[in-house]
Amino acid sequence: MVLFLDDEQSILDLYEAVMHGQGIRFHTTNNPLEALERLKQDPFTVVITDLRMPVMTGTEFLPLAQAIRPEAKFFMVTATPPEADESPLPGSQILSKPFDVRALRSLVRQHAA
Repeated sequence: MVLFLDDEQSILDLYEAVMHGQGIRFHTTNNPLEALERLKQDPFTVVITDLRMPVMTGTEFLPLAQAIRPEAKFFMVTATPPEADESPLPGSQILSKPFDVRALRSLVRQHAA
């Protein structure tokens, strides 16, 4: 199961289009607090979050999410290189925007088992 978190609805719509028909359950949200609640309720194995969001940054969200689902794979997506203080935390990787749709599908399939 995959959780997508991004403050931009157009990016969430893209994730939905990419995942449609892939046979993998997923949830999209633009609210980090909702995402944390969903992590408590559902067995997500992959979490893909935007790095820069207005309510809570990806680097603020990540340790909270990892505490809830330490076994999940975490990816932070950004259009700009992260600042030194925004480097990925252990257990996470950076994905650059724009991303290749096929590569994203492959990444999700690989880790969402």
